[in-house]
Amino acid sequence: MQAFLAIVQDTWRQSKQQWVFLILLVMLGSVTGLFCAGTKVYRHNDGSDEKHAQTLIWRWQDKPDEKMAREDGWEGIYANHISKQQGRDELLLEADKKVNEIEEDALVLKQEWMARRREIGIDPVEARFAALQRERAAIQEELTQAKKDNAPEDRLKAIQDRLDAKSSEIAPVETKLNELNLQLSEIDQRYKPVAQRLADAEKAKSDLSLRLMKEAREEVKRRSADISDLQKALEATLMDLTTFLTVLTMLGFIAASSGYFPGLIAQGSVDSVLSRPVSRLQVFLGKYVGGLALISAALFACWLATFVSMGAISGVWHWRFFSALPMTLLSVALLYAIVAWVGLMTRSATLALVTGYFFYLVVDTAVSVMIQLAPMMPLFSDMKWIVTLAEIIKATFPNFALMRASAVASVANVPIFEWQPILVAFVWLGLLLYTSYSRFRRTDF
Repeated sequence: MQAFLAIVQDTWRQSKQQWVFLILLVMLGSVTGLFCAGTKVYRHNDGSDEKHAQTLIWRWQDKPDEKMAREDGWEGIYANHISKQQGRDELLLEADKKVNEIEEDALVLKQEWMARRREIGIDPVEARFAALQRERAAIQEELTQAKKDNAPEDRLKAIQDRLDAKSSEIAPVETKLNELNLQLSEIDQRYKPVAQRLADAEKAKSDLSLRLMKEAREEVKRRSADISDLQKALEATLMDLTTFLTVLTMLGFIAASSGYFPGLIAQGSVDSVLSRPVSRLQVFLGKYVGGLALISAALFACWLATFVSMGAISGVWHWRFFSALPMTLLSVALLYAIVAWVGLMTRSATLALVTGYFFYLVVDTAVSVMIQLAPMMPLFSDMKWIVTLAEIIKATFPNFALMRASAVASVANVPIFEWQPILVAFVWLGLLLYTSYSRFRRTDF
């Protein structure tokens, strides 16, 4: 056990010598300090009852934002998640499908209409008719101006003759155009009811969305009847802080941890460690646990400082703030395992760094879009293979965005907890650690 702890301490020593990790700690402390020191309680002096008498604002603000106070943002987030819990997405998806089906019918008719226009050659006739009408309008304007100017009769007669000639020229073109339009009227008649159905379906979808959101907001009011605006503002602030700290930790820890294992297996570096009475499993776990314990301690310090500071400022001690830590640490542990796996397989800290950022910023973003948007977009929802692919990706790839959303929502006890991303994360974590240790155990130093 003493040898294992010595390896953990060696990881801490290595981290303290990394300027990247020190910068990460400074940034975490700065963000925490900005939220804590920059927040103050604002009391409304408008005779409101105690429940609505106070809120939180930034210290550089004179009063809350009139358009969106912090408690308003809390209610919006809560209502959005409640509507999801009540099946809003599924209902809107069905409405989207109906709209999409009608749009496809309308598109078929439009394509048929365009093909028919090309077949009968109506475009040049329309262009000729429009040009002749413009010419006649110009002559008519000239005649009107001549009458205003009291032009001689012979000039007026000449203009009138030109106007009559132009009208005679237009007549056969107009007759031809009417005949051609008559050939299109059958398609127009079929399109009108489809267009009406489309308008009705779009209105029904809009009304459904508004009704579901209204019901969700009413449910929020019912559930939060005993929650003050001050507590809502505090929870909204803590949710924002959780988001900032989580993203900042993930981005910074990729850079800090990318050199842990490549540095360990570098020639000569591991010899001093293995010279102690310690197994390779202890070395591997000591290095992994050491890095994870260090960032966990930093995060816990941020959480504790925030809890104490915000509690002292607002007088509200929101213990649920700590419920975001487990999900945040699971995300950090998984990303660390990915970086460690690449570092052990390639012995390259640079490749581990690039892969970590690529996975978190590119792959995870693509997975999030695929999981959350593909089933909801009519364009994709009709393509069964894309919807199936999205379900497969959700069941096989970890999604840091979903885990972060669950962590943030847990601060306000919003019911969006999903087990699937957590199970996938644990499966990946186990596989990554097992294959990484297998590689480490077989590596010749």
